[in-house]
Amino acid sequence: MVDHMKYIFLLTLLLTSITFAEDFGETIKLALEGDAEAQYLLGFIYDQSKDNPENKRKAFELYLKAGSQGHPLAQFNLGTMYDNGEGVKKNKKEAVSWYLKAAQQGNSQAQLNLGNSYVDGEGVEKDYGKAVRWYLKSAKQGNVSAQVNLGAMYEKGDGVTVDYKKALKWYLKAAQQGNSNAMYNLGQFYNDGLGVAIDHKEAFKWYLKSGQKGNALAQHNLGVMYANGEGIPENYISAYVWLSMAKTSGAKIATGSIETIKIRMTEQQIAEGQTRAAKCFKSNFKDCD
Repeated sequence: MVDHMKYIFLLTLLLTSITFAEDFGETIKLALEGDAEAQYLLGFIYDQSKDNPENKRKAFELYLKAGSQGHPLAQFNLGTMYDNGEGVKKNKKEAVSWYLKAAQQGNSQAQLNLGNSYVDGEGVEKDYGKAVRWYLKSAKQGNVSAQVNLGAMYEKGDGVTVDYKKALKWYLKAAQQGNSNAMYNLGQFYNDGLGVAIDHKEAFKWYLKSGQKGNALAQHNLGVMYANGEGIPENYISAYVWLSMAKTSGAKIATGSIETIKIRMTEQQIAEGQTRAAKCFKSNFKDCD
């Protein structure tokens, strides 16, 4: 096994002086010829040069050597390079081929990317059933994006029978890892009674967690719940604050909602709402109530 600290040092050299690292890297490449781990690590070093096409090409060549020997991380990186056209001409079929090799060795990110490929029909024909199977493998390893995607498949019935309880299960796992979209989706489920009894307090809780992470739709829903007194006591100023945050975060629907709530507010309340909204934004959505 190669000493990873050595390659951290070499990476530092590369970032400091590309020319020196290339010369020294060639010596390392020759010294470690045939060692898949060394090929992968040296490829990774070259790969870090974001704006150097020649280094990307060298990274690809080294990943190819390591990937051909079965190195899963090299195989995954080959997939991403074919996917993005970095160091090699973009080729979605080749990307899928390398993702598959890595996924079969248990690489959760490759499994996620395979699922995405089957959903989008890139490099393969669209197949929601196969997408679900790869998302499931990845999600079981804790991949949060796969968990969210799997929840969405069960929610919409893509590749599986609609099952709100299973969707809720996977959204919850992703939310527990801090994913704001999953938190928002949980809020929706409790707000609408999908797979669970309607519970506005629980919906508010998840919208708040999501809104504090900057999710614009969750912020909008918080504002609406404050305005209507659902899951929380009615409070027009708090409604104004969260609707303002939603507008700032990009929710177009919030513009109309703000105008609606302003009709119910006094000038003093609006002024206080504006002051609190500024404080909320400055605190990165943490000090809003």
